[in-house]
Amino acid sequence: MVNDSSTDNEGSILNDEPVLPLEQPETIDNVPRRTMRIENTVPLSTVDPNNRIPRKYKLIPAHEMMVEECRRHHIYCKFKLLRINCASSSEEKYDFYSYRKQGGKNNKSSSFYQRLFLVLDLKDEGGGVYYIIQNNVKHKNMWNYNRSIRDNGAITIGTTFCLLNPKPIDTILANDIPIIESDHPFVTLQEEPLPFLIRMNENLPADDTRGFVINGTQLTLKTFSCKTGVCSGYFCDRQPIIELSTLKKGCGCYHTGRNSSICFKFDLTATSEVPGTIKINDFTSVQFQNLFLDGNLPIACSEEVFGVTTLHYENLYDKFLKIIELVNNGGGWTLYGWSKRGQINDVSSEDDKNSSKKVESAEVTHHVVKIFPTSKIADLNSHRFDTSVLYGL
Repeated sequence: MVNDSSTDNEGSILNDEPVLPLEQPETIDNVPRRTMRIENTVPLSTVDPNNRIPRKYKLIPAHEMMVEECRRHHIYCKFKLLRINCASSSEEKYDFYSYRKQGGKNNKSSSFYQRLFLVLDLKDEGGGVYYIIQNNVKHKNMWNYNRSIRDNGAITIGTTFCLLNPKPIDTILANDIPIIESDHPFVTLQEEPLPFLIRMNENLPADDTRGFVINGTQLTLKTFSCKTGVCSGYFCDRQPIIELSTLKKGCGCYHTGRNSSICFKFDLTATSEVPGTIKINDFTSVQFQNLFLDGNLPIACSEEVFGVTTLHYENLYDKFLKIIELVNNGGGWTLYGWSKRGQINDVSSEDDKNSSKKVESAEVTHHVVKIFPTSKIADLNSHRFDTSVLYGL
């Protein structure tokens, strides 16, 4: 939906692994690639069939790399991208982060980053999350195997990838999230269902962050509006649209291209047995909105086209409601995200209203980053909004 080369949104969820030839010579970015016989590789559906993982490699949870003097070989970890924190819209600028060595609570140091990637370990049923740092030293070639599809929407929030031969974890970000590193580019995987769920944790201690994966939720649309974003790219999924309107930071995209920067902002509720009903406010996502459109929005499309009094707004609203109903009745929605219980200032003391003492927040905040149908829905195409009516306006 995002581009001609990407697969259909609802059809990429439960695909069987394609039958691949034993040898498939190919060039990517005009660079000849060495191929590997399929029977000698791990049976995973990679985005690039020529970048497969050798069969001798073993999938492990990332926390096994936190053991002191870890000496594991021929291993890989599988992650899902949850969030991108970008220092600046300029590739020449950096920001700083604080970290400490594992086991040392008080000895903090600082270093610089261009992008911080929050990732969910898909081998950890406890929802363990990690940071991957990118700057001009660390992971500067992280997308080398996927550069031709990095900026067209195939790689974005919610993308699954493998990290081969990661280094032992000995560094913790200041908010106690481990930092994982590798000297090798990522191997990006096609979307596939998880063999288990990662439930939301309502009992998190302060400053603990955990990811979650929930299937079969019932979605309710409360309202939506049309916004013009500061980014027209796909890598960031235009999720930081609210933050970028107030903060002088980058969205995370490497290149934006000539695309519409229009984004729809949704207020939703999601209901399931566990944890019940959660609110998803100010949610923006190109992937999610494209589930309701049959093509790309025109570059010149403006907020006024979808003003609340327009016919296009009413027609689009009907499409949203109909497709949400179809998916709700056809297996529900899968949610990916992360949860955290923060700290707040203790203002309970009347004698010390300016106290900087911190106490645990009463509530855990759940951040939903990707929403898509749990099961394949066959007849969504006929209910999508016809974007061709917007061309020539």
